[in-house]
Amino acid sequence: MREYTRTSRACTLKDLHPGLRSAILEYTASHSLAGIDDSHICCETTSIKVKRGLFGGRAETLVSAALCTPAWLVWAFWKDGRDQGVRSARLRDIQVTDYEGSQNYQLIEDTGLVIDGIDPVDGQSGSVFIGLGIESAALSFRARLGEMVLIARG
Repeated sequence: MREYTRTSRACTLKDLHPGLRSAILEYTASHSLAGIDDSHICCETTSIKVKRGLFGGRAETLVSAALCTPAWLVWAFWKDGRDQGVRSARLRDIQVTDYEGSQNYQLIEDTGLVIDGIDPVDGQSGSVFIGLGIESAALSFRARLGEMVLIARG
């Protein structure tokens, strides 16, 4: 059973949730990421945690965004209006896999992408899950991101 219900929409940086947009702009300015206003593809996802059982805990809402320029993938999240985080990766340094094809899907059903690569800020290799819905906007984002990674690698 899924932990989250996800809904994705195509957007621009200007159309993002204000908290996400502010966090992304602050992050990209502090890390000198050029061309972020020229994002070629952008997708915002609202994820609502599915409550289970009588004591399933309180409802949680997570709003996340992923945007891609010819050189960078930037993703951010905004949880219940409090917590936020932003990360980035150079397209030439990442591997993109559909989560549904990963081994983790057998443990937790979900939809989205697994990004493996090197964090340019700390130089560490790692893996991150970016949750996406099943709408056409999410499917288009997946396909276009894959194409842009191939182009960036030359």
